[in-house]
Amino acid sequence: MLPWGRGSRLVAAVKTPRLLERLLGRRLGKSESAAPATAPWPPPSAPRPPSSATRPSPPEPRATAATANAATAPGAAGAADTTAAAARRGFIPTRPVQAGQPALPTPAPPLLKRADPRDAAAAPALGRFIGREWQSRHGNRSYRLFEPALPPGAAAPALVVMLHGCTQDAADFAVGTRMNEAAARLGFLVLYPEQDSGANGQRCWNWFKAEHQHSHQGEPALLAELVRHVVTAHGVDRRRVHVAGLSAGAAMAALLGDLHPELFASVASHSGVAPGVARGMVSALRAMHLGPPRHHPGHVPRLPTLVIQGQRDAVVHAANADAFRAPVDATPTTYSGETWSDQIWRDAAGQVRLRKLTLRAGIHGWAGGSAVGRFTQPDAPDATLACLRFFGLA
Repeated sequence: MLPWGRGSRLVAAVKTPRLLERLLGRRLGKSESAAPATAPWPPPSAPRPPSSATRPSPPEPRATAATANAATAPGAAGAADTTAAAARRGFIPTRPVQAGQPALPTPAPPLLKRADPRDAAAAPALGRFIGREWQSRHGNRSYRLFEPALPPGAAAPALVVMLHGCTQDAADFAVGTRMNEAAARLGFLVLYPEQDSGANGQRCWNWFKAEHQHSHQGEPALLAELVRHVVTAHGVDRRRVHVAGLSAGAAMAALLGDLHPELFASVASHSGVAPGVARGMVSALRAMHLGPPRHHPGHVPRLPTLVIQGQRDAVVHAANADAFRAPVDATPTTYSGETWSDQIWRDAAGQVRLRKLTLRAGIHGWAGGSAVGRFTQPDAPDATLACLRFFGLA
């Protein structure tokens, strides 16, 4: 990570917003792709799920079909890990830090395994991964939607909205996070909106621009309309719509949760910046490299929020996780594992309002993701599983 003194000279030398955007995007791409991995851990072995018929896609009244491709998600896996191994990857609380506190109930072992390119041959049996174009008064964007093969008469599925980071696209993010694999096993839909290079040269979501920080305009309004369309067209359970993102996508996910709490049930922010920290390109760069400014009062999310942050992140400073503040005046319950720590804030009713997962060796990439995708850290605890457990889907 560059010290801010050096970074400030770089910013001062750049005179136009376009060049600043390129600086932001290029700095992200270079740091993410060059990030080192930590010690490896072996993936679990498990049988593949049986094939099932693919459910036909419902009509898309406002979207124009572009492509209809077979799902690219690898095969799902069973639960063959021990609890100790699962705790290292899946954030299972094994022991409380504070003496005398009871441990949380231990969930089932992880449902996911590492992606293998050879598993792509089994993908058509898992569901459909379709690409479409969305047009609205706020702009046009491409998106991909994964639909699992659900049995006839199944209950209305949940929806997880996944927002990629800079220089990524929907297909890359789907492969890297292995979210389609989980969706095929657990029976929920996954929506991957794609940023357009015309809106941002490095395909970053414009979370740091003032015109994109309001519910009724810009990218938050565009994304909210797209989510509402998918919910209606595909019969999604409106009570179970969640949003998650990485880096710039994480910042936009947190912003969406605040601007449209009526649309989402919960939020997951992986290596992102909290809403209100940046009001332009320069303040965004400063927050990324130094953390939130000292005068920042902290951001209190309107929805239950999961924050995942690596302490060795060279792109988004780890102090950005501290900008998320609990909406309740309570002492968090703290747990620890070999490679992570976990803080949980609950309200008076016992409901989780904020959860912070700190990865001690975490870099700027999707933790526990597939090596096939970009900007992932395959040897880290499983962020996909952590998100799904937080959403109540696993």
